[in-house]
Amino acid sequence: MNGRNAMIEAGFGIGKSFGYLIPSLLINQVSQQPVIIATSSIQLSEQIHKDLRVIGSRLGFTTVRSVVGKGMGQYACRHRAAGLFKPDHANSPLSALAQRIINF
Repeated sequence: MNGRNAMIEAGFGIGKSFGYLIPSLLINQVSQQPVIIATSSIQLSEQIHKDLRVIGSRLGFTTVRSVVGKGMGQYACRHRAAGLFKPDHANSPLSALAQRIINF
């Protein structure tokens, strides 16, 4: 592609997700920062979760951690975090996490 961006379309089972999972794992390895991949379906999220294990083992990664958040109700937002924060329990792990989300 001569160093240019490309839009590629292909059918199911071709391996498109490998095209972004491999660079994501390498970027994570170098930066030591999490990589977030959002999908439009739970099925694709679960497939990516499985693919990460395969790719990680084939590339020699000793540890590949991933989490699947299923559904819009699983995502953190300031509004939901504000409902979880309890000032009288500010030192609890849940309130501390909620405070971090609110302040983000």
